[in-house]
Amino acid sequence: PHHTATHLPSGPFCTMSFGGSSPASPGVLESNSLLDDFIKDLVRNTQQLDSESGRQELTRLFTLAGRGAGNTTLERCMRTLKDQNETLNSKIASLKVLDVLMDANEGQMAQSFAGELKFFTTVAKKSKEKDRKKRRPSGVLSSRATASDADAIIAAVLELFDRWGRHFENAQPGTGGAEVAKAYKELMRERVPIDRKS
Repeated sequence: PHHTATHLPSGPFCTMSFGGSSPASPGVLESNSLLDDFIKDLVRNTQQLDSESGRQELTRLFTLAGRGAGNTTLERCMRTLKDQNETLNSKIASLKVLDVLMDANEGQMAQSFAGELKFFTTVAKKSKEKDRKKRRPSGVLSSRATASDADAIIAAVLELFDRWGRHFENAQPGTGGAEVAKAYKELMRERVPIDRKS
């Protein structure tokens, strides 16, 4: 309501009330919004994601966003993956964002990612389809997508599981990392062709 606005601190120093952060530090809500906007730009301008400075800025904003960072990141990436109007490059880039952040903030991203494992394992299992037309992950690519588009998305998801499934093999039970490792082992048991990179 308007009548309370005068009692609220405003200007660059209002964030000082949040745990004594410096005046230049944004509040947690604002940080999550900045993170969301940055990821939105990253997945559309993929060159930035391939640069060291772009990845460092992504990690910095993720850390600033505090406890909501994992969910903010996952929601933005899932929105991109499921939007049939987004380009293949944007979808691949959103998977790269998850890859860059997976172990950040003591596995916070992995914790959020674990909540969507069913979606990602379903995409990974499409790699077993012999008929290339059936390989297209529904809800990710439109019916106009080519077989090579489907292969590219599946390969990126498999790479994510290959890297992080092994990385989290000895993760503490009950953590997101342990859930990722468990999903990876199940995919291996089901003979999903995951490339084991050295």
